[in-house]
Amino acid sequence: MPSTRELVGMNVLTLAFLTSNTSSFRAQKFFNYSVPERRRIVNLYHSKGISLFLSTFGGDPNEQPVTQNFNPTMLGDLHGEIAYKSGFDGLDNDIEDFEAFSWHNKSLVTWVSMYTEAVRRWLPASGGFGMSAAPVAPWFTPNRTTYCHGAYDGIDKQVGHLYDFYNVQFYNQGVGSYDDCKNLLFKSNLTAFPQTSIFEIARNGVPLDKLLIAKPGYPVDAASGYVPPEKLSYCLHLAKNNGWKAGAASWQFPHASTQWWRELRMDSFYDESLFAKRPID
Repeated sequence: MPSTRELVGMNVLTLAFLTSNTSSFRAQKFFNYSVPERRRIVNLYHSKGISLFLSTFGGDPNEQPVTQNFNPTMLGDLHGEIAYKSGFDGLDNDIEDFEAFSWHNKSLVTWVSMYTEAVRRWLPASGGFGMSAAPVAPWFTPNRTTYCHGAYDGIDKQVGHLYDFYNVQFYNQGVGSYDDCKNLLFKSNLTAFPQTSIFEIARNGVPLDKLLIAKPGYPVDAASGYVPPEKLSYCLHLAKNNGWKAGAASWQFPHASTQWWRELRMDSFYDESLFAKRPID
């Protein structure tokens, strides 16, 4: 598990991934700890203002719960229970069932909505728990020829009130996409997925304060969409000047560690008190 000195500049650490069959990466390492050790880790993060989320599904091509006809209520109930009993502060729904998103019916939107509702029964906002999602930016397009069901635009209309924020993935969408401030913030340059920049998504009805800009921490973390943190920092500065203040997210640690966040925050969310001295675990 990352130490708090490696996470300065962050307020949420999300462990990936809990899948429908098992867990992997850092999530599995966390589950391998004893219950007292998990509590110690969570309490340490809390002492530094960091919440711990559990991410589900992920980009594994075999992890397609809608296509594989998993029961959304049963799976959401299971994932919510695991997150709750393991001491997490919230859950991040990173469903990437691309085949189901391409279907010309509403089954995908219905499935995700039912899953979300089941998770929230274990992790209610009234109990201080959070819930996020990590959709790719094109899933917010209003182009109903591409997604007749609305994709995440449809999901937001159904259960958007149950999500605190969206870690919108502005990467892995082809070379040249979302790689400068204009097509990231104001006018997307994807012909098949128009109106999927931050402010275009907001104009189509998704609350601006829920739209986080998610980018890879280093070029090897994604096939496309990498923007150096110092350049991305300027884009965030422009976004803030236009009324956006949701924040940023990154895939993945350790490339997106303290130094990355320091550079990213320089023009937009810089706080000298965060970086003046390093915390001690």
